[in-house]
Amino acid sequence: MVADSENKEIARLVALPETQELITCMRHRHKKDELAVLDAAYWVKGCSSLGRLRYAVLIGIGKYPNFGKFCLVDIKEAVVAAAPRYTKSSMPRDNAKRVVEGARNLSPFLGERMLAARFLDRSVVIRELLPQDLKLEMDRLTQEEAVAAAHLLAAVVGKARAPNGSINPA
Repeated sequence: MVADSENKEIARLVALPETQELITCMRHRHKKDELAVLDAAYWVKGCSSLGRLRYAVLIGIGKYPNFGKFCLVDIKEAVVAAAPRYTKSSMPRDNAKRVVEGARNLSPFLGERMLAARFLDRSVVIRELLPQDLKLEMDRLTQEEAVAAAHLLAAVVGKARAPNGSINPA
């Protein structure tokens, strides 16, 4: 069960103009659409979530009580990086800002859908979850489908790491 103080903080975050802009910028939503927190729960998605703040938040979009749309938002604590920091780096010191900046550079589509914020004195990243954000269930694929998926994912990683985003097949 989410504590009252956490529910209030979630509502505060959702009411921020930055959150409003983040949630309404996609899927043909209007900037003036109202947002309402309908439910929130602790969420443990994997080992990296253990012992960290992480919430799944269901948001209604539109006029209460007849919401026209809904979205699921992930609020996740950003922690100190495991990798050492280069002293001359311009990377932000705030953990959530660092995560968002890194995502914007490595995966712009993902990074532009993320927001750094403070949650009860902790650094968090907020993002709307989309179907493509969910992990692949590889155990349900045939061998042929798994090989095809591996080729696709390898091409994505190769393109992301190639100079100027291009792949030289030679």
